[in-house]
Amino acid sequence: MFGCTMNPQDLKFETNQNQSSVTLGITQTDNSTKLTRVDVAKHTTTNDCWMVVDNKIFKVPQQFAESHAMGSITQYCGGDASTAFDSKHNQATMTKMSEWFIGNLG
Repeated sequence: MFGCTMNPQDLKFETNQNQSSVTLGITQTDNSTKLTRVDVAKHTTTNDCWMVVDNKIFKVPQQFAESHAMGSITQYCGGDASTAFDSKHNQATMTKMSEWFIGNLG
C-alpha cells in the first residue's frame, strides 16, 4: 500500500469532509485544495474543461473531452457530471481519472 505497512484491523473507512470517499478509488486525504462550483463554472471549454464527479473536481484533457467513447462530454465542462458519470462508469474508470484530480468541492 503505497510503500507503508498496515494491518487490516487498523483500517477505518469513514466518509466525512476530512477524508475521501473510499468508493471513488482516490486516496488523497489532504483536502487542502478546496474549490467552489463558481470556480468550476469558469472552465467551460474543451481546452479548459473542469468537471465535478462525486464532489471531486477533475481537469479533463481536451482530447478526451472531445473524443469520449460515448460522444463528446463537453456539455459537462464547468458543471457537475456526477449523475451521468455514475450511471455509466465503474471503479476502474474513476481510478484512471485520478491523474486529472485537482481538488475537492468545498
